[in-house]
Amino acid sequence: MKKWMWMVITAVIVLCVGGYAFARHTENDKLYNQAMTEGNSQISKQNYTSAETAFNNALRYRPNDISATGHLSQTQSFVSAQDQLNNLQFTKAEDEYQSVVNEKNGSSTLALKAKFQVSLIKSVETNRNKFEKIYQQALTQSGQAQYQMSNMTLQSLLSNADIHQPYYSDILQKVNTLKSQNDKAISGQTTGVANSFDQSNSNSSSSSSSSASSSSGLTSSEKQAAANYPGKNEFSVTKAQTELNGKVITQSQINSARQQIKASGIDANAMSNQDVRNIIKGAAANHQSIGQYAKTHR
Repeated sequence: MKKWMWMVITAVIVLCVGGYAFARHTENDKLYNQAMTEGNSQISKQNYTSAETAFNNALRYRPNDISATGHLSQTQSFVSAQDQLNNLQFTKAEDEYQSVVNEKNGSSTLALKAKFQVSLIKSVETNRNKFEKIYQQALTQSGQAQYQMSNMTLQSLLSNADIHQPYYSDILQKVNTLKSQNDKAISGQTTGVANSFDQSNSNSSSSSSSSASSSSGLTSSEKQAAANYPGKNEFSVTKAQTELNGKVITQSQINSARQQIKASGIDANAMSNQDVRNIIKGAAANHQSIGQYAKTHR
C-alpha cells in the first residue's frame, strides 16, 4: 500500500477519535448544565433532597467541579441546619446556616435563605430568654403558694402567639405543667397518700411525754424537754429524719417553711418542727414547692 494511503487512513482515524471526544465533551457539558439548572430550580422550590441529587449528577459529568461541589456542600449544610433547628439545637443550627452563607461557590438564593434563618434564630433566642424569665417568675410565685398570681403570670405567656411556635415547644410544655399544678393546688385536689406529718396532732402532752421517756439514747435534758413539748415528739426521731440530702434542716429553713405552709391555708402552728421537716423533705423528694406539698398531703 502506498504511503499516501496510510496517511489518509491515519487522518481519518484521528478525525473520528477527535470528533467522538469532542462530541462526548459537548454532551457532558450539556448534561452538566442541565443538572446544575435543575439543582438551582429545586432549591427555589425548597426541594433540597432533589437539589442534592441534581448536583451529584452534575459532578458525574464534571468530577471535582468547584461550582457543583460548592452547591452540593452548601445544600447539605442547609438541610443539616434545618434538622438542628427542628430539634431546638439553635447554636448548631446557626453555625450550619452561617457556613451556607459563607460558601463562595454555592447558590446565592440558598445563601439569602440561610442569612434570613440566622436572623430568625437570634430573634428566637431573645424571645426564649424573655419567656424563660417570665416562667421562672411564675415558678417562684407558685413556690410561695401564690397560685393565682402564678397563673396570671403564666397567662401572659399563654396569650403570646409566639410561644405557640415550634421553637418554644419545650418552654410551653413547662408552662402548661406548672399551670396544671397550680390549678390542682387552688382546687384543693390531693395527689398522694399522707406521710408521717399527716398523722393526728391531737395526742395529749402526757402521751407525748410518755413516748419521749421510753425512747432510748436521750439525755435527761432532752427527755425533760420532750415531756414539756405540747406538739408531736421530735426528740425521739433519728438523725436522718432531721436532715435533707445529708445536711441538717436549719431553724431558719423551718421558719421559712412554716410561712409557706400558712400561706397555703394550713395551720402551721399546730405542727411541731419535725412535722415541718417532714414536709420540707417530702416537697424536695416530689419536686414540689412546700406550699403545694403541704396542701396536697394534709
